[in-house]
Amino acid sequence: MHKFFRKIFIACVVICLPALVQINTCEAQIYCQDTLLINQYFPCVGPYNPVCACNGVTYRNECFARSKDGITGTVVNGICGEFDFDIVPIPPAQNNNILDFRIYVREPSNVEIYISDVYGLYVYRNTLRNIDTPGLPYYIPIDTTNYEEGVYIMFVVVNNRFLSKRFSVVN
Repeated sequence: MHKFFRKIFIACVVICLPALVQINTCEAQIYCQDTLLINQYFPCVGPYNPVCACNGVTYRNECFARSKDGITGTVVNGICGEFDFDIVPIPPAQNNNILDFRIYVREPSNVEIYISDVYGLYVYRNTLRNIDTPGLPYYIPIDTTNYEEGVYIMFVVVNNRFLSKRFSVVN
């Protein structure tokens, strides 16, 4: 009889525990964001200082987390996943069409960077070997002088995982 109740208990834990975890996650999300606070036009300036928010998303800095998605809950310095990157166009008058590219990685990794135009043609490719800057950004300037005006997509691949971000070039 004892073994029978033990099996029922184990079955209940296996079936019910995922549901309980999901409920707690949903409750955490409710207290994490307030959509009434979202202000896409709030001028968040400042350095790339990534934070991992309570919703599991990495934001450029705490200001972006609060204004872009209305994050009201906890944010922790650093990235949420294995890596994250940031691209900031520096005004041409200041730096001759240099794109400020910064990447954070959790562990030493090879990083592949691709930039393609709207037609899918690669205008830039680079492989960075054994990037090892835990907690600090690795910086690489990318010259966009010969890029035509338009929208470009940057793909960054680390350990077979990729992120992409769009940017535009205006001459």
